[in-house]
Amino acid sequence: MRSDARLVGLVLMILTAFVGSCSTRGTVSIPSFGDRSIIAGAPRPAPAGLKWLSGVYDGSTARFGTDPVIHGTRDSLSVFTSTKVTYAITTPGCIEGGTRLVFEGYWRQSPAAPTGLIRLELFPREVAKAVCSGTPPQLEAAGTVRLEGATGADDELPGEAMSVVMRRQTPPVTRGFTIVAHHGACRTIDECGLSENSLESIRAVESFGASVVEVDVRVTRDGVPVLFHDATMGPRLVNGPYCHGSVADLPLEHLRANCTLEYGERLPTLDEALATALDDTELTAVWLDAKVPEAVEPTLAVMAKYRALASAKGRSLTLILGLAATEMLDAYRSLPAEQKGECIVELETSDVIDAGCRAWAPRWTRGPMKEEVARMQAGGINVYFWTLDEVEFIDLFVQEAHPNGILTDRAGLVLHRFHTLYAPNGTWP
Repeated sequence: MRSDARLVGLVLMILTAFVGSCSTRGTVSIPSFGDRSIIAGAPRPAPAGLKWLSGVYDGSTARFGTDPVIHGTRDSLSVFTSTKVTYAITTPGCIEGGTRLVFEGYWRQSPAAPTGLIRLELFPREVAKAVCSGTPPQLEAAGTVRLEGATGADDELPGEAMSVVMRRQTPPVTRGFTIVAHHGACRTIDECGLSENSLESIRAVESFGASVVEVDVRVTRDGVPVLFHDATMGPRLVNGPYCHGSVADLPLEHLRANCTLEYGERLPTLDEALATALDDTELTAVWLDAKVPEAVEPTLAVMAKYRALASAKGRSLTLILGLAATEMLDAYRSLPAEQKGECIVELETSDVIDAGCRAWAPRWTRGPMKEEVARMQAGGINVYFWTLDEVEFIDLFVQEAHPNGILTDRAGLVLHRFHTLYAPNGTWP
């Protein structure tokens, strides 16, 4: 009862904040260094070196608070914090013959308008040189490695000093817990410069802190599965004076000729999306949310194709069909066993078991449901709550329910909570 009351209070608090922010937030423009960059054209360090920099850092910065988490991927370095849900995405460059490693990019506050440029440099220089050369640094991490630089407002060159020191390195987010990015790296309405359900957004998922992406699948009039969330074209997600109507009523050729996604990207087919995940990322899984019954069978067919391609390449990439409503579940059940694949059900626990799926995705509004989660996990079924985007909810659900993962619009925030709450025995508190 106590957790239920806490959940209701948190819901009311978030709704109040959401209503207030909607009336004041303006259009956000993502800034860029452009011709002011000092790393333009510079070689990038080896991926292993960037990942080595991942850790919990100490500092006192206006943008990132006192305990930012640094997240290195094979081609980027990100900064995450729960302070105003602020993050930064940067690109590395090795300059002066590989003796200096500099990061340039932008910072954002997810729920509001503030944004700006960020430039950081890695110290000591011997660590920077080792990372640039691809040689594992030999120095002790904690208390030695630091990032120094500055942030700025809007498109002004950074001028507000920033310095953080590594407290401890962080392991990959495995240990039985998965961060799933909702619709791609970020929502279109969060104005991160990427459209949800785009190839560009899939490529950016790891930089935003997740290892799994969830995307939406619909079918065009000519039977092509494409990524799109809404049933109809509209200004929330697409542009184009002749971009109107239902996805199901329009052929792919019409969509491609008349519609672009919000930030100008091309509306992708499912085939293109899985090729991108397979070839351009190190994602461990793709969750394919079938939005209509007609999408179930063709989605499974494309999944089978890319399971075979991943196996042939020796690539570990799990493909999961999402079944969010009874209509999709019935369509899946009606298929012969040889056409089925990995699946995740968002309905009742009995539906998960009856369908033979190995994952359950309850909505967060149902509460932590500690007993149900434990029962499903004891039966070998993983549990992923959706969609958790606020610190209070993330902490509440993790600490009370111990799920296998979280589907979120703010993957970096969940990553920050994971590493700052991380316990020595490898589990969350």
